[in-house]
Amino acid sequence: MWLGIRWRGEDGFDVSELLEVWRKADVRWLLASLMIMLGSYYGRALRWAVLLEPLRPRPSLWGLFKATAIGYTAIILLGRPGELVRPYLIASREQVPFSSQMAAWLIERICDLLLVLVLFGLALALVTGGPERRTGPVLEWALRAGGWAAAGLGLVCLAVFAGLSRWSHDLGGRLRPFLDLLSEGPRKRADGMLASLEEGFGSTRSSSAVARLLGWSILEWAIVVSGYFAVFRAFSSTAEMRLGEVLIFIGFVSFGSIIQIPGVGGGMQVAAAVVLVELFGLRIEEAAGIAVAIWVTAFVGIVPAGLLLALQDGVNFMRMRDLDEEVGRT
Repeated sequence: MWLGIRWRGEDGFDVSELLEVWRKADVRWLLASLMIMLGSYYGRALRWAVLLEPLRPRPSLWGLFKATAIGYTAIILLGRPGELVRPYLIASREQVPFSSQMAAWLIERICDLLLVLVLFGLALALVTGGPERRTGPVLEWALRAGGWAAAGLGLVCLAVFAGLSRWSHDLGGRLRPFLDLLSEGPRKRADGMLASLEEGFGSTRSSSAVARLLGWSILEWAIVVSGYFAVFRAFSSTAEMRLGEVLIFIGFVSFGSIIQIPGVGGGMQVAAAVVLVELFGLRIEEAAGIAVAIWVTAFVGIVPAGLLLALQDGVNFMRMRDLDEEVGRT
């Protein structure tokens, strides 16, 4: 709507062309993408089960999937504060400390960031240019340099992951000089929180668990890449995109999705449209139409299931909006 108002006119944004992009889209590929993306949420539940093993060796996978679906629905409806919902629900249902599940959330984010950076970095570093991308030699060089930098940052994340596996069992001891500066009440609360964090980081101390975490993460992102491939096949202007180009696109969108305006998204659609226009030479109407389609299939598609599961479990999203304050009080 904003594009249509801002650039309306003979040489501006053509809303009818945007509608034509959607009309000509292959619905079968869009439905396939939606189903694939929904499967990725179950993959996240399987990975979280590994993170729970030190506290709950056999957690309910269905319960983890429900918490995952409701949690990502909360992110869509509430924005980034909704990130607290999933660890809160899992902690409540599995009867484990909330701080331990925040530690699990941090490990999950490290795994995701690691893979996004490595894949995105390598894809950018191997950009060779071509007629389908409007990039000059300076931009090509910048993309390659940025790609190698991203890959290097990914390796730093891997080093952090390794450090957690080696030193996370003694957080209290390593922070003891700082904790001793606190008065008795705050020190006891800090000790309890650190103990919960150590339990949450417990999965990183097992080589088998780390291997499974990385394995599930690789599978998770393979599913996501497949979902993006499917949605691109639905549009004639992107149907021939290759794997490297899809990885470049996913990398930009992953960082753009950090900006999440409640109910409308935000950064994801902007990043997707910019990349499709500037790197792949699409018209703005095509790029906007495809960006919205990707947002719906990859992000909003979980919302109906999340709302139904939340209704079934009696989850009140209005109360969840103030979850950070509730957690702070406890």
